[in-house]
Amino acid sequence: MRNAPSRTAAANALLRASDQRWPASERVLDDPYAARFLRWPLRLLLAWWRWGGPLALPLAALAPGARHLVLARHRVIDDALLAALTDGPTEQVVLLGAGYDTRAWRFAGPLADRPVFEVDHPGTARRKSLVLDGAGAGLPPVRRRVVPVDFESDSLEDALISAGFKPGRPTFWVWEGVALYLSRPAVRDTLSTLSRLGGPGSQLACDFWFFVDRPDPVSTFHRISTAVLHLLGEPVIFALHPEDARPFLANEGWFLDEAIDAAAMVARTAGGRPRRILPSFYVARARRVRDLARPAPLAR
Repeated sequence: MRNAPSRTAAANALLRASDQRWPASERVLDDPYAARFLRWPLRLLLAWWRWGGPLALPLAALAPGARHLVLARHRVIDDALLAALTDGPTEQVVLLGAGYDTRAWRFAGPLADRPVFEVDHPGTARRKSLVLDGAGAGLPPVRRRVVPVDFESDSLEDALISAGFKPGRPTFWVWEGVALYLSRPAVRDTLSTLSRLGGPGSQLACDFWFFVDRPDPVSTFHRISTAVLHLLGEPVIFALHPEDARPFLANEGWFLDEAIDAAAMVARTAGGRPRRILPSFYVARARRVRDLARPAPLAR
């Protein structure tokens, strides 16, 4: 993995910021802070888009539905996090591969002084901190902890505990836009670690990518569109089909409550604009297996 800040994290921040051009009632996602983390070329692109120009971003041009995927999956995970903060026993939140995530500030009220641990590759974490040093004025006060980690080589457990994470306490884990870039052993090890570290009532919201196994031209296009991410220096490595998600997660200590596919994401974020979402992604919501009275059944 490169030492430079993540390019896909910057692209995701651009796409989240783009929804601010719509009236509040028509937004999929309300993120007034995302634009702070854009370098000047992306700021110019955002300004051009806000004035009605087309988005000239390769990720959106070569992978139709990518923009609404980013917005919708973020919103779906937001809703799960808000429910956990409002009705659940959650005592701490961990954002794995945080990138330029702004949930710590957007959920400052519901967090009610609960700590948010932002885990990310050192290059991206470093740039985010530099941006906040220069443009952090006006952000709500929060208990945010930065945890630099390379998922392929560093100990996530040691890094979290050093930052003040409390093992065995109810934790909401967000793992968004990361697993597809990791090896299968790294994904398994991470899931197992999260289940072991979190206490009773812990939950996980994450997204996975898979091959759309239909023979039509559109599905074929989606299969090859991941080449865009390879060109950005962050190739897709790991895939997990929704039909295989339950046994895969159960083996690492998680019970799959729900796999929210593209159609469900569209339905849950319906507004005043037509949307298309990449069909090769879904959001998984899960609970720790050991919180259940019986072991999670494995899918046949």
